[in-house]
Amino acid sequence: LSASLSLPPKAGGGGRSGSTLEDAAIAEDVEEPPLSYIPSSVLSRHSHSAPLDSSLSTTSEPHSHSPASLHQSNSRRISLSESPAVLSPISHPVPIYAELERSMIASILSEEEDHAGEWEFVEKNNGVTVSKKVVDIKLGIGGVKGEADLPFCVLDIAELIKNPHRRSEWDLMKVTENKIVRKWDESRAIIYTAYAGVWPASGRDMVYYRYMQVTPELYLTVSRSVEYNEVPPRSDYVRGELLGSGFVVRKHPLKPGWSHVTYIAKSNLKGSLPTTLVNRFGKKNPQCIKKIEEILRKDGKPVAK
Repeated sequence: LSASLSLPPKAGGGGRSGSTLEDAAIAEDVEEPPLSYIPSSVLSRHSHSAPLDSSLSTTSEPHSHSPASLHQSNSRRISLSESPAVLSPISHPVPIYAELERSMIASILSEEEDHAGEWEFVEKNNGVTVSKKVVDIKLGIGGVKGEADLPFCVLDIAELIKNPHRRSEWDLMKVTENKIVRKWDESRAIIYTAYAGVWPASGRDMVYYRYMQVTPELYLTVSRSVEYNEVPPRSDYVRGELLGSGFVVRKHPLKPGWSHVTYIAKSNLKGSLPTTLVNRFGKKNPQCIKKIEEILRKDGKPVAK
């Protein structure tokens, strides 16, 4: 649900007619994966080792910035396409999803950095910077992004987010069902998630391919809807479409023990939704980052200074 993105009604698809509006994120679950896909050059943008290429490095004075600009101005960047360490369809464990996976990873990293300046600032609340983006005006599809620094290490944050049994604790939408339909390895799976309706809107469900990667420096999880015969549409839910949502959690380049968390949600919920409901959830959903911080404090995880 795109924050403050008031959109006129559009023709819905794949279910009931109405406005096609974006929303909420779907993220992850499952155990910690091996380092199998994302090139080390991409994973280590904050590394203190010698630069991979001096032309890719940036520096900035260590004075006050917003969380997003602080993160970006002190990070080494290299695009996925610049690295040869990408699995081909032949070596990929799920060849039919090889290109989709590559596209998903490249997309969320691009959205995180926003070199094109497509994300529009909405507000900063509870330490979370919220932005919105219109993806397709004709279809009424957009996205929402939240960014914040948390005083916890990447692995502690990842452990909470990827635990399927704890999703309902931090997900600000009411999850009624969340299950792994098919799992190929620790990084790749087909997931089904359903959300309860909020009056007067019906519940939504989604089937999506989920990729995730975790190291002490970075946790990345990204999902996109796919058609999967084992999970056909249900009459009691409107089948939404996930366009690319997830988390990018990076070791903070300047604050020892801290992480910079980016939450991105792009989806088309289809059916009919009141604009006021869309706007309310658009601002609310990025606050899941703050909820994650609250849970980690309750769990007694080490808090950085």
